[in-house]
Amino acid sequence: MHDGKMTNVALLGYKGAFSNATGSGVNRYMYELYHNMDLLAPKRIRIHTTEVENSLMGRRPPFLPFLLKNIMKSYGAFDIVHNAVGNMLYLPLKKSKTTYITTSFEFAASKYPELVVENYRDPLRAIGMAPYVSMLGLTERLQLGSDHMIAISTLTRDDAISLGYEKDRVSVVNLGIDERFMGPTSAPRARRGFKVGYIGSFVHKKNVVFAVRAFKMLDDPKACMEIWGKKADTAAYGQMAAEAQADRRISLMGFLPEDRIVDAYDSFSVYVHPVLYTGFELEIIEAQARGVPVIVCKGGRIPDEVKKYCFQAKDEGHMAEIMMDIRDNGYSEKARRRATEYARGFTWERTARETLAVYEKVRPGA
Repeated sequence: MHDGKMTNVALLGYKGAFSNATGSGVNRYMYELYHNMDLLAPKRIRIHTTEVENSLMGRRPPFLPFLLKNIMKSYGAFDIVHNAVGNMLYLPLKKSKTTYITTSFEFAASKYPELVVENYRDPLRAIGMAPYVSMLGLTERLQLGSDHMIAISTLTRDDAISLGYEKDRVSVVNLGIDERFMGPTSAPRARRGFKVGYIGSFVHKKNVVFAVRAFKMLDDPKACMEIWGKKADTAAYGQMAAEAQADRRISLMGFLPEDRIVDAYDSFSVYVHPVLYTGFELEIIEAQARGVPVIVCKGGRIPDEVKKYCFQAKDEGHMAEIMMDIRDNGYSEKARRRATEYARGFTWERTARETLAVYEKVRPGA
């Protein structure tokens, strides 16, 4: 902003997200984005955080007071309003001088609604899925009304364009990983035994049962598999758990605390992540940053920049073959070093710098 004019930015996020770094999803993004931009932003950019309610995106109908509060809130004092949440029913009364930016994570409900629907055992939650998916699709479509879009991956960008968004109004700014994953890695030979790992949720699109079935094809009584994640009341979790419990080598570990994530990655010989669709998927990058080989599904829609150094399995049998090859022949030092160095390039500092560059580009009068 070479004219020296002060640019005021309203950064919108969920309550508490700017002060509490948790998980590896939207909350982590909001926290890391703000704190890194706060350190890097030139004096001519002033960032103001604005917290909004998170009640809308639960599996309940939206409440009129919540809608009215967002519609009536005025952002006329700001040059840029950046909705860092993405999927939020955000309908402010637009001011002519204000530029509106939305960070878009994915367009699953608009492009692949069948992957968003969860088959819950609880009848009330199951009934609520249809309106939830419809509301999610609406929030995705509303993002297309932004003056500019920050897509977290090339896949999200391409999906937005396929839905009618103008390609010259979207910038790709990838997510990052934090310093926890940048320390020295364990040498592969130092790991005890052959362990396959997964960390994440158990929603339908994560497709974890695929990896479980692949591991069960591994004819090795000494091999083991650890599956980390909070138990879910869904058919997808039930199917996966039933498959896992039929093999005593597979352990359902439950929720993984933040302070144990790096140790978990370091214990794996192979990391599997058979997701069917994702806007980014930090777990893949985190595992690679720790020097662990990663296997994904070849048929999964994963951004090219995320799966660049992953092994890609055509089917369950092929995933088992890749596991066995790594078990028998190891993970070449050249491949490990290349993937690790690449993954460590995805930093939150880079995310912040590239976001600030978008502000420079789109601010009124630029």
